Amino acid sequence: RHSGRKKVSTKKKEGDFRGHLRNVSAQLTNSTARVHMTSQLGGGSAFSMPPARVATAVFAAVSLIVIVRTLDGPTTASVQSMRIEPEIQLDVEPRSPGVGRHLKAYTPHRRKGGEKARVVLFTAIFGQAAPAFFPYFLKSAEFSGADYIVLGGGSYLPHLPPNVRHIPMDWKDMINLLSEKLFAGNKLPGIRYAKPYKTIDTKPLFGYLFRELITEYDFWGHIDNDMILGNITEFLDPLLDHYDIITPNQQDCEDKDCDRTWGPFTIYRNVPRITELFRTGDYGLYTTFNSGTTFFFDEWGGSKRNYYDRSMTNIINKQLKPLRIRHYSGGIPVGWDGECVKSDDPRCSECVLSTETGENLLTWNRSATGTFEYPFYPVILCHFQVGKKETSRKITDLALIDSEALLSAPVLVWTFKKGFHLPE
Repeated sequence: RHSGRKKVSTKKKEGDFRGHLRNVSAQLTNSTARVHMTSQLGGGSAFSMPPARVATAVFAAVSLIVIVRTLDGPTTASVQSMRIEPEIQLDVEPRSPGVGRHLKAYTPHRRKGGEKARVVLFTAIFGQAAPAFFPYFLKSAEFSGADYIVLGGGSYLPHLPPNVRHIPMDWKDMINLLSEKLFAGNKLPGIRYAKPYKTIDTKPLFGYLFRELITEYDFWGHIDNDMILGNITEFLDPLLDHYDIITPNQQDCEDKDCDRTWGPFTIYRNVPRITELFRTGDYGLYTTFNSGTTFFFDEWGGSKRNYYDRSMTNIINKQLKPLRIRHYSGGIPVGWDGECVKSDDPRCSECVLSTETGENLLTWNRSATGTFEYPFYPVILCHFQVGKKETSRKITDLALIDSEALLSAPVLVWTFKKGFHLPE
């Protein structure tokens, strides 16, 4: 804005400010002190203030310098690394009093130099007990490099790894949370009797609804639990400093909406500009969450895009430029069992999880479904989306001793036909 002005180093600015303080102190008299303050932008103003209040102001300013120096290290580095997140326009519906009302602002986690970015992933279990395959999800989560928060699933979940936290709650609790944090306590009668699948519409809101739990993390995300996980941080670390939203899987798309979110796994930078993206659309926040209809809000409004206007994909594509969003979509390999529905090969969609080194190594074998240049390669996750019901049945039929052997094995295999088993 002031291109004609010569840039001044932060240290010099601080020195000038200290000089200002000395001048102010020298001007203190027994009567009213007149303080002349000139901002670095060149504007000037003068006002009267009693000596005691001037002294208080001087003390506060000096204390602020000391605090900044102590907490953030050298002032120059601190100023250069600080990012100011812009205000966003909230979705307010006049028919619903209180909609879009802001709660207290929160301060996102800021890394110190050399620290790796921390990632926390939410997974939800509503309307049922934890599924039979959930212990296998937890086994893979323990050495995946990320932390996890499990929402729902009953009052108690046994055998949680140290990096997994459980929040006991039911669907009614989630509705109350939506009401309180988004709509100033306005009731949501339309969602109360929704089917559990409605949970998917709430996924992009988890970072906002539970923001008090994630202040120490740089990224948060939502992840399904009908999958086993690889080394998540190994795949994400090269991307985290360069992108605000990361979607591993790239679906076929049209030019206008290729920046898609993916319900089974998407992560968001933990800053208000990104975490509160869901509030920026003109789709009708209240009507979306006061309805028993599942709008597939976490993705692109359903496979036929019937509800595209009420989707995170639509919101992101509209806000890419206005909010300077950096979105990474696709390019991270995942395993998926959908291509095995018509295959009789017992090794179709074979995923092998090894935890022998204390870190996950997850590989996917596609040799049974065609000729590929790389039929066997590492993946960030294996999603048994199509075969999860059959997988649950096979796990339920296992003897307890067999199940314990699988969960404690350093190498675990999953295939579409056989479910979880030991290497042959």
